[in-house]
Amino acid sequence: MEREEIDEVLTVFEGYREKFPYAKDAFALSRILDETGEGKAISEIKKGPNGRFLGLPLVREFIAKAGNGKLTPDLFFYQSPEPTDLYMVTLDKWGSEKKYWGRGWEQMARPGYNLVVQLNLSGKHLEAMRRVDRRMIDDVTPRYVCHPVRDDGTITAAWARVDMDVDMGVALIEELQSDWVRNTASLRSEIADLTDMQDLVNEGMGLPCRRWLRYLGSDEFRRIEKNWAEALLEATVQFLRREVGISDIYLYDFETGCRFKGMDEIDFRQPRSIYTRLPKRFGMARVEEMPSFLLKRKRDRQMRKVMDRGPTIFWKLGRDRSTSKPADEPPGFSAFWQSMTGSGYAPLSALMARSEICIETRKYH
Repeated sequence: MEREEIDEVLTVFEGYREKFPYAKDAFALSRILDETGEGKAISEIKKGPNGRFLGLPLVREFIAKAGNGKLTPDLFFYQSPEPTDLYMVTLDKWGSEKKYWGRGWEQMARPGYNLVVQLNLSGKHLEAMRRVDRRMIDDVTPRYVCHPVRDDGTITAAWARVDMDVDMGVALIEELQSDWVRNTASLRSEIADLTDMQDLVNEGMGLPCRRWLRYLGSDEFRRIEKNWAEALLEATVQFLRREVGISDIYLYDFETGCRFKGMDEIDFRQPRSIYTRLPKRFGMARVEEMPSFLLKRKRDRQMRKVMDRGPTIFWKLGRDRSTSKPADEPPGFSAFWQSMTGSGYAPLSALMARSEICIETRKYH
């Protein structure tokens, strides 16, 4: 995105900080909700692209509550599953206006800026770590100045970088990444080795280390480590659709991403599974097409050269929804599905109107 575009989006969502409760496989319910409309028979859903999700334990338990074999919006509102983890979603930007620009450094398909969707650990997790040992927070908090993580004491568990064209209603997720997972895994390994040594020398010296090790190996911590990519992708999709009004969302196929971001020319590559198994499991379609806005610059010779070097294969999640959510939230509207409906599929015109109001307001303050 151009500087003006990213600034406009961040002006609209200035101070954005939203709770994001999540449970494993909850993305499947979100995809099914997208096609439910006023109501749809489970037998019909089974025949469609989202039928693959009906065998997941979370989904099986949910559809068992549909006594008449039909899924309706009210069922999602009143009978939603309990979340197992709570995150906090915030926004940032990534990129620069450098005239000289190397894809391998910025890891972006085109020069400019990305919107960053940050998935942060909630205060609940921070408090749990403080109870074990306050120093633990310092040891696992990512502080890489070259990565888009928060520096206000919040732990950014993972982030997504997004390029998009609001007018076209198209977005490209350029990266899904976590430094926190690497930090915690490394710390757990170091503590395990240290504890073994201390146990041989002085059993008492190993007690604080064992408390750390016990927490870092807990079900709660392990669950976040295992599911962060799924939760991050769903949080990003929800933000783009419910808040921005994006229709079509793309994610690189592994080889395409390495080529478009210049990572085939450097010594390291991104994790393959995030750009192969994750989008397939998520229900995205593997297509030989690319986000149209990438070719808006007709004289982008670098982009043309990249395209000529191989097939342009992406994962795509298109919009499939017949009606929007009810205007008023029904009584008992759960926090879980509140995160999944957001502002109510805001149309692009509403987004731009909100932007103009924010800009006008700033002029008089």
